[in-house]
Amino acid sequence: MSDTPSVISVWKAQCAAGAGAVFFFMCVGMFFAAGHPFLAILFVPLSLVSVLLLLVYGPIQADAEGIWMDGSLEPVGMKWSEMKLIRFGRFQLVIEGEGKRLVLPKPTFWTGPGAAKVLDYIRMLARDYCPPPPPSRTADLVISRNVLRIAPPTLK
Repeated sequence: MSDTPSVISVWKAQCAAGAGAVFFFMCVGMFFAAGHPFLAILFVPLSLVSVLLLLVYGPIQADAEGIWMDGSLEPVGMKWSEMKLIRFGRFQLVIEGEGKRLVLPKPTFWTGPGAAKVLDYIRMLARDYCPPPPPSRTADLVISRNVLRIAPPTLK
């Protein structure tokens, strides 16, 4: 990776999360209006998860030191040297380190001039330096934990 940060937009993931939030909130309103409050309550968690994803996802930046995401709630990141396991889920990319986990949108949602370069670097790390991940269906069911709260563009 180069010293200049590569900026990656995740507007596709933000649009999908926003559309999901609108759809699920409309379902909640529709079921309440139709007199089915139990069905409306079942859609509330889906609405809240969509809003959470909309707030968490933000532009991704990567440089020679590490990778970070500037979400609306807080910017999070991890140094390349701390990465021990990389899992590609159905909708998320999970990077794990010593007691840390960084969750990013899946690379198919990435756009921008630096997206291909960063993805190639992550695939090289996954192939050459990290052990293969154990078979799991939970890569899409986790959130970031113990990652650095950072002030972009540094990881200090």
